[in-house]
Amino acid sequence: MGIKNKKINKIVFCFGLMISNLLICSNAFAETPSYYAREGASSIVVPDGPDLMTIIKNLLNTTFGVVGVIAVVMMIIGGFYYLTSQGSPERVQKGKNTILYGIVGLIIVLSAFAIVNFVLSSLLG
Repeated sequence: MGIKNKKINKIVFCFGLMISNLLICSNAFAETPSYYAREGASSIVVPDGPDLMTIIKNLLNTTFGVVGVIAVVMMIIGGFYYLTSQGSPERVQKGKNTILYGIVGLIIVLSAFAIVNFVLSSLLG
């Protein structure tokens, strides 16, 4: 029963991640009628979309945001383990490790965010 619940949780998490990505990025795919001329087909103006570097930067920033939220949630879960350990050394250690790994993950995400933004801003000029 435990393995089946883990599979279901993974599927629900992946589906939720896809839905949230669509909600976040839905404005990028919207068309506005102000781009198009109203007189006829010969005077249609094709809008310039965002360039590839901007799309990559937005995608990476979204990914870093999601991973950062996951790291904070892991720290909260570690705190929960620590507070509900009732003196059990295994659960205390598990809580401390989870908090530590969440902090390390958050530091890595923030460092990666800073490096990527610095590199992309220097490339975009």
